[in-house]
Amino acid sequence: MMLEKWYGDVFYGGELHIFYRANLTLGPVAIGYRGCLSNERRTVSRISLGGIPMPCVGHDSLIWPEEDGTNFIWNNAAARPIELWRDRDKTITWDPIVLNGKLVHNGARGYAERLKMNFAPWRLGLKLLKWGRFCGEHHSLTWIEWRGSFPLRLALLNAQPVTLNEATRNGVRTSSATLHFRSSRALINETIGTGALKGWSLPVGRGARALLRGTETKWLAEANLEIAGLPPDAGHAVFEEVSWE
Repeated sequence: MMLEKWYGDVFYGGELHIFYRANLTLGPVAIGYRGCLSNERRTVSRISLGGIPMPCVGHDSLIWPEEDGTNFIWNNAAARPIELWRDRDKTITWDPIVLNGKLVHNGARGYAERLKMNFAPWRLGLKLLKWGRFCGEHHSLTWIEWRGSFPLRLALLNAQPVTLNEATRNGVRTSSATLHFRSSRALINETIGTGALKGWSLPVGRGARALLRGTETKWLAEANLEIAGLPPDAGHAVFEEVSWE
């Protein structure tokens, strides 16, 4: 199997707009998924047999296709794949392609990433997953934390690896910077089976059922990033926790 999953977001008009795209390939069968976070703060999704077009990177831009034939185009894009996990030929690769870019047509600032994996995700044995991104006027910070069978912590400050010391619902501390959240508000709180993977034709084995029972909570917050010797950088943070405990 091969799963290629894309996530993109932009903050515009006082609201966060989130988009998802994915293709799951199982031998000769391809299943496409597209979704977005609706104004009612529920994940709206659609499944397509045969797969769907994926975003592409070129000339420092990320081109994200939409169903009406138009494209979202982020600037400041670059491939920077990071292998998160490997077991022989099984791998999961994370590629935060747009760490802090603007949409060409309206200047809305946001983030986009690609995740690729060739094994069933429940094999990771995750108990808790944390993820987040900050887009400021001048800087970016992105972080991931896994708890479970294969613990992991990483962070990128302006695309450079730094040590992730702590990620909480109040902020993030790294070896080089501290991010403070304020005015946080929950965007979604739902199980994966009723939200992010609603409609997926996944196997009904024990592992898949456990994965779908995971609860995802995602927040949007105003935030300030403090880096020693520099003025605080203001922006917005999107962060989430997915729990299987």
